[in-house]
Amino acid sequence: MSIGRIGPGGMDSAWVIAATDPGADEAPGAAAAAPEVSLDEVAAMMVEADREQRAGARTTRQALAEAARAERQAAIRAQREAAADVFDSAIVQAVLGGVTAVAQGAAAIGAASAAAAVAEGTASAVSTGTAAAEGTLAGVPWHRWVQIGADLLPHTAPLFDAPARSAEDHRLRAQEHSNEAAWLDDRARMAGDDAEAARAAERSHTEAVSRAVELVEQGRSIAIGREAG
Repeated sequence: MSIGRIGPGGMDSAWVIAATDPGADEAPGAAAAAPEVSLDEVAAMMVEADREQRAGARTTRQALAEAARAERQAAIRAQREAAADVFDSAIVQAVLGGVTAVAQGAAAIGAASAAAAVAEGTASAVSTGTAAAEGTLAGVPWHRWVQIGADLLPHTAPLFDAPARSAEDHRLRAQEHSNEAAWLDDRARMAGDDAEAARAAERSHTEAVSRAVELVEQGRSIAIGREAG
C-alpha cells in the first residue's frame, strides 16, 4: 500500500491510500515495496493536524483578548490620571484665587485707612496711616469681611464639589468592572471553544477512519481495474 497527499480539503488535507500491487508503481527489480500505513495512523495524523490548527486559532484569540484588556486598562489609568490632574489644578487655582481675593480686600482696607490719615492732615502721615490701618483692620465692618468671603468662595468651590468627584470615581470604577467582565466573557468563550474542539476531535477521528476506509476501497478498485486491463 502507498499514501499520496492531495490538495487542501476536509480539515487540513485529504489522504489517499491506494491498495496497489507492490510492484505496480515500482521499477522492475526494486528492493522493496513502500511500507504500509495503518488506517489508525492515517486517522491520527488527520486528527493531529486538525488539533494543531484549532490550537493555533485559540492562541491567537487569547492574545487578542489579553491585548484588548491591557488597552482598556491603560485607557482607564489615563482617565484617572486626568481626573487627578484636574483636582490638583483646582487646588492650585483655589489657593491662588484665595490669596488674590484676600490681598485685594486688604488693599481696599489699606486704601481707606490711608485716605483717613490724609484727611486728618497730621505731620506724621506715614506713622498715623499705619496706626489707622491697624485700627481700621480691627474695626472693619462685618459687611467688608462678607465681601472678602464672597470673593473667595468661587475659587474654593471646586474643592468642595464632592458629588462631581464621586460621580467621576464611580464612572471609572464601572469601566474597570466592565473591562473585567469583558475579559471573563472572552475566557468563558474560549473555554467553550475548547470543549467544542474536544468534541470535534472525536468526530474528526471517526470521520477520518471512515474516509480512510473509503479511500482504501477506491484504491483496491483501481488496482483490480489495472490487473484486469
